[in-house]
Amino acid sequence: SDGTAIIPIILGASDRAATTSVGLLQAGINAAAVGYPAVSEGDARIRLFMSADHTDEHIARMMAALRVIDAA
Repeated sequence: SDGTAIIPIILGASDRAATTSVGLLQAGINAAAVGYPAVSEGDARIRLFMSADHTDEHIARMMAALRVIDAA
């Protein structure tokens, strides 16, 4: 992740972070899930790695995928 910004999105439950990570991966977006015991229970998150190479289209696609996953 050298030269990239790491953006955490706190989701709460570890299972929600894992499900979100898998859903994003199926959409072609790599976002690592971090859950208990790496973080306190209730503080699970996904970590996005952003760089200057990401376009507005990339970000819009990721946001759309998150909305679909969150609605499921």
